[in-house]
Amino acid sequence: MTRTPGNATSLSPTFTRRMWLDVILLGLVGQIAWVVENMYLNKFIYDTITNDPRVTAQ
Repeated sequence: MTRTPGNATSLSPTFTRRMWLDVILLGLVGQIAWVVENMYLNKFIYDTITNDPRVTAQ
């Protein structure tokens, strides 16, 4: 596809502030979800498999 000044399908190479905010918020939500998942996994292991805290601490 060739790019011409009047081409409506050309993409802007820059990120807008809204795009940066969306990326940062998505990353933050992903990190929070990961922490919650690890907390529940550690609790499950501690409650059902072993009471040894060294298993979940490694």
